[in-house]
Amino acid sequence: MIVLAFIAVAARASSVVHLTNWRISFGDDRTWSEVAFDDSAWDEITFRRVPQSDSIAWLRTHVRLETDLAEPGKPLGIFVAAIASHEIWWDGVLIGSGGVVGPSPDAEIPGPLEAHYVIPSHLTEPGDHVVAMRTSHFHRHFVPSIGYWIMIVGPYDFVMRPDTRSTRTALISLSGIIVMAIFSFMMFLADRRERAFLFLGLLCLTAGLLLVAESWRALVGYTYNWHLLRLSIVTALAWVFDVLLLVFLARRFPMAGAKWFVAIGVSLATIPILTSASWDPKAILGFLFVFLLSLAWCVAAVVRRLPGSVLATIGLGVCLIALSLNPGAFVDRNIYVSVNVLMIFLLASHTLRVRQIRMEREEALVKSARLEIELLRKHIQPHFLMNTLTALSEWIEQEPQVAIEMIDALSEEFRLLSDIAHRKLIPIEEELRLCRSHLDIMSRRSGRTFRLETRGIDPRDSIPPAVFHTLIENAITHNHYEDSETTFDLAVEKIGDRIVYRLTTPLSGAGVDETTEIPEGTGLRYIRARLTEAYRQDWSLAYRRSNGVWITEIGVPATRS
Repeated sequence: MIVLAFIAVAARASSVVHLTNWRISFGDDRTWSEVAFDDSAWDEITFRRVPQSDSIAWLRTHVRLETDLAEPGKPLGIFVAAIASHEIWWDGVLIGSGGVVGPSPDAEIPGPLEAHYVIPSHLTEPGDHVVAMRTSHFHRHFVPSIGYWIMIVGPYDFVMRPDTRSTRTALISLSGIIVMAIFSFMMFLADRRERAFLFLGLLCLTAGLLLVAESWRALVGYTYNWHLLRLSIVTALAWVFDVLLLVFLARRFPMAGAKWFVAIGVSLATIPILTSASWDPKAILGFLFVFLLSLAWCVAAVVRRLPGSVLATIGLGVCLIALSLNPGAFVDRNIYVSVNVLMIFLLASHTLRVRQIRMEREEALVKSARLEIELLRKHIQPHFLMNTLTALSEWIEQEPQVAIEMIDALSEEFRLLSDIAHRKLIPIEEELRLCRSHLDIMSRRSGRTFRLETRGIDPRDSIPPAVFHTLIENAITHNHYEDSETTFDLAVEKIGDRIVYRLTTPLSGAGVDETTEIPEGTGLRYIRARLTEAYRQDWSLAYRRSNGVWITEIGVPATRS
């Protein structure tokens, strides 16, 4: 991975000396460290182009120290960053070593990825000096595009300090992301139906882990044999971040083609990992492709005026600008602020959506309460009571036992309605009991038999109250059944974590045919309000005529009582 760009920029500003041009030879001879050794026959090479080799390599260069390079009384130092073990020789004197350089994997002990050493003051007189580096790299476990990054000479208090500016930025960004992750998970735990908060929390958690993995070298440091593992972790976390971002946006802004959006995005994030020879482009190209695709999705959401889409678009725009301005430094440094800004905008975007959902829920509750009153009133309306009482008066005189049974059925229905009207969900068994109670009353009143058959019912499932009762009551009200027996059929089909209820009611009576339009009345408005109250927008309601029957389908998430 490319060394932090800050070091190079700060180095130039601090008048440090970059040791760029070297001569190289493979083998091992300690006399190659001496000042008097003639290296003119060695190959010339730049530090960043030292090749992979299966032997010890020696590098030599000359450096001229100017009088203004160091302040009086302050030592000079040398900084080296390479995926290799090393020894640093200054004017023939060993001033530092990282690990143990060896001619074989068994003989070598991996050294730190970055190291800094003090140059003895008696060796820092102004003038020409010879720097030699003895190195080996048997424990890389891969062939990097650049294995030797940088070596500089300058004031020791400069070369020894890490990239504190990037480290502070990473820690500040990490703290913000952790807070957002905790908030998102708490919001999900408070309302588990709000899955977008779960994905946002996972996205923040992945972003935090990515920042930790990316800043680990500056914060903690490690020997170079761990570098491949860290690169793999960074790349894997970047891929997971890309996938979670796609899934979150698809759920946050549901539009046609959401599955294709996620599938294409996952493919674009995966292709660089499989095809790129260098590690940085694996993550950088993945970010670029996913950010561009996500931006297009959010722009489409803005066109459709979906709440919060503008904020999400701005957050993604910030990330794309930061990436395009300096692609090579994005994963190393710019990602800290960019991801934090993106998370803030996504959280703000989703918070606006949650606010809208709560307002819609409150409106649904008010509407449901009004319809609840309407539902109860409908069952005690004078027409209904008059017909029922008239029938009762006749039965009391002619068939007292039937009258008693009718009163019991009527009281049972009113009791059930009173018990369930204020509840958001009830066990399906209570709903079926209410339906059969009403059918029992209507059977006694009409002198005909109304029956309800069920298939696939799980007594553990729940449903909003009086949903099927309302549909059956509508069917009896809008039809003129003349057969001695009429059967209603309720079938249940489970598809994954969803349930589809299919109620089939016969069509009968004058004026009811395949072309008759039946307008949506209070009953269907009540059902829609109850479904919205219980499941928000995660439900479906459809109805149609087919071969002399009326079919109503209600799809809801599986909910256990």
